[in-house]
Amino acid sequence: GSDWEHELGERFRDAINPAVKAEDKEGHRPFRSYQLPKWAQHPDSLTRRPMVEKEEYFGMGADGLGNVELWNVAHVAAFHDDLKLLSLATEEECR
Repeated sequence: GSDWEHELGERFRDAINPAVKAEDKEGHRPFRSYQLPKWAQHPDSLTRRPMVEKEEYFGMGADGLGNVELWNVAHVAAFHDDLKLLSLATEEECR
């Protein structure tokens, strides 16, 4: 996969005024206390390459159906018309 690609006119998180962010303010949890699953990502986190480990989705196909169409990231991104998700697909997955 690759890094996030921002749409034209979309603001980067570091360009947003810190006064409007809720993180690290009184009444809110500190940013470092977040313990999101590995597949979820906070926009202020340093890493931009989410990795989904087997433990995160193990048992999802317990009904026996699973991924019968053999879809990859590019298929799902195209189905949902999501260019950000498509930017995470490898060139091989886009063919």
